[in-house]
Amino acid sequence: MQEEQYIWAQSPEEIEEQRLGILESIRDSGTIRRMKELGVCPGWRCLEVGAGRGSIARWLAEQVGSTGHVVATDIDLRFLERIRASNLEVRLHNVCEEDFERSAYDLVHCRALLIHVPRPEEALARMAKAVRSVGGGSSSRRVITGALARLILPILGLRSSTAQLASSGISHKQRGSCDLTSAGDSRAS
Repeated sequence: MQEEQYIWAQSPEEIEEQRLGILESIRDSGTIRRMKELGVCPGWRCLEVGAGRGSIARWLAEQVGSTGHVVATDIDLRFLERIRASNLEVRLHNVCEEDFERSAYDLVHCRALLIHVPRPEEALARMAKAVRSVGGGSSSRRVITGALARLILPILGLRSSTAQLASSGISHKQRGSCDLTSAGDSRAS
């Protein structure tokens, strides 16, 4: 997807900032609650795709501390470039065209992003490859949550049944965010 195809890329800064602020006021508390449930903690490496104004990236940077690292990506950096945090890296990145570092992150998060991309399954596959697996062999797993879990699981070659979601501690009724995280990380204890 070219930046020109993103409907909000050409919007005046004050209007886009207001739109993103409204999204944050509606969604941040639920996203942060979910991140806490996932056990985000010092030392984690996190990736936020389509980071907008960066409220979640800032929160993640606070949680992972000086031993962790957060990468916030977007095709429109006008708000992210304002953030000053030593453990937060801002990148111009198009999830429709570019891969991420493979198996590099404990958590990959996107919110209100996939409705804007022409091939969400490709974007999800790129994000899924960026999450590091924990363990080896059959015990290696990733936790996938959010409204799009049913779409993500088949991409990863997993069953998409409600039973599998429930056995992984994932509710098929969750809405809004797409979180990919390695599970069972010893740093999360």
